[in-house]
Parts: sequence; C-alpha cells; structure tokens
Amino acid sequence: MMRMVNVPLFLALANCVALLLGPVCSVLVAQKLTSAEIEASAAQARIGLSNEKGPVVYAVHDIPAGSIIKAADIRTELILVSQYPQGSIHDELVAIGRKTNSGMNKYEIVNVSDIGADGWKQ
Repeated sequence: MMRMVNVPLFLALANCVALLLGPVCSVLVAQKLTSAEIEASAAQARIGLSNEKGPVVYAVHDIPAGSIIKAADIRTELILVSQYPQGSIHDELVAIGRKTNSGMNKYEIVNVSDIGADGWKQ
C-alpha cells in the first residue's frame, strides 16, 4: 500500500525551509562576491591598475605660445590616475597666470613643460 503525502503540509514545510535558507544563502553569496572584489582590487594594485580617478587640467581651446593662461582657457576633468600623463598639472591655480612656453591645442592636458619654471608672467 502506498502512503499518501499530505500535500498542503509538505508545501508548508518546503516554504519554511526556503524562508530559512534564503537569507543564509544571500549572506553567503554576498560574502563570496565581496571577497572576490577584494581579491580583484588586490590583483589590480599588484600590477599597477586602479579605478581611482583624479583631476587633470586641460585647454578648452587653442592657446598660442606666449599667452598668459586665464581661468577661461582651462578646465579640470577627472581621469584614471593610471592614465595621468607624466608632468600633468592637477590644479587650475597652478596654471592660471602662467605664460605658455609653446602653443597648446584644444583638449590638450596642461603639462609642466607647457608652462615651465620660466612661465610666470612678468
């Protein structure tokens, strides 16, 4: 003789188990994802990659050689720190009032060589 399972009781027990295991599984998955993110960040740091962004100053239009840089000539944009050009300027105040040593193109990142040590206006 086959034993009959009480279907409503079985479904109620299955729901209880699901309600109890659901949050536990969520916590375990979240911990696993967090540890994977930490490992990925550590790996990026080991090989010099980063998602960190920082400011660089760029020309908003062409600036002829010998011009005094004004606030209207430049803007600051955030880019990946790993993509900073060597010698790039990160603060507009460093460039404002300086004389350009060479011409600068629109969207060109301002570099210390563009406004070298002799770049202060007279």
